[in-house]
This record gives sequence, C-alpha cells and structure tokens, in this order.
Amino acid sequence: MMNLTVLIPIGLLFVALPVLAQPQGGGVKPIVQSDCRQGQCWESQVLGTRLEQQTPQGRLYQVTVGRRSWPMDGKPPAQLGERSQDYVYCSRTRPAFIFRNPAGAGYLAHLLNPGGESFGYNQNAYPVYWGVCHSVYNQDVFSPAMTQKAKQLGYPLNLSSDQIGLPRVADILQR
Repeated sequence: MMNLTVLIPIGLLFVALPVLAQPQGGGVKPIVQSDCRQGQCWESQVLGTRLEQQTPQGRLYQVTVGRRSWPMDGKPPAQLGERSQDYVYCSRTRPAFIFRNPAGAGYLAHLLNPGGESFGYNQNAYPVYWGVCHSVYNQDVFSPAMTQKAKQLGYPLNLSSDQIGLPRVADILQR
C-alpha cells in the first residue's frame, strides 16, 4: 500500500497526516489493463472493492472486475459485458488474486510475485492487484520501473508464483 499525506485544516494551519492508500468505493474507476493482440482488443476495470478482512500481514478485498473485448478494427462496446466477483489479498509476504474455481468447488488463488517472476497463466492478475493494492492503473506492470516500485514498496521479488486451490477464500490468510 502506498503512503499518502492528507492535509487537515485546523484554523488557519494545515496538519499533514500520513495515511495508507486503500481502494476507494465510489466514482469512475480507471482501466487497470488494456491491450490489443492478434486482431482482438480488451480491457479490464475494477468496478468496486470491499474490505473483507485485515491482518497484520495484509488486507483481503472482494473486488468486482468488469471486462470487455472487441475486434481491433472496431469500436469498444459501450458497456462492460463480463463481470466477476474476485478477491485480492494485498500483502507484502503473500500477495494473491483469488477467484472461483471454474472446474469445481472452492477457489483458485494465483500467488503473485510483484516485481519478480510471473507466468502466462497469472499475468492478468497482476494489473488488478496493482490497481487495487497500490492505485497503479493501465501500466506495464512487468517493466523495470515497476520492479523498482515493487522493491521500494517492500516486496522481496522472490515470492512463490503459483496457483493453489482453496476451499474458502479466507484460507489465504493462513498460508
């Protein structure tokens, strides 16, 4: 989470207080990811977030993600067509993107390594993670600049990048 400063007026003076950035509930959300490849364009947007649980290791958020796609030579649809209820665990030690298991019961968690190694199966999770946890939107989250940002934020760059099954979303907190 980013450190921000809030100015609070007290009489004619302003007092600066540091605060921890966290997902905001209202307003228009920025696009977290967009791209065009092989004749197809797409984008993802975090439409809403809700804090589920907080531990000393991080914060677990339920997120609503909207997606749309269109032919490269066409115009994007006016509305986001596909929506999902997913989860993001903002943590320097166990960052994760969690979603319903499409092949059965429970959930799948993509364990992430912000700034470090990633794999094809979990690359779409990183932009949502960076957007929800650090207010980084529509950037190349795999660039050298983002590796530096991850280091500055305290990520060790050698975390496990894996996919695991979870019976319940909250089970990520015990891993």
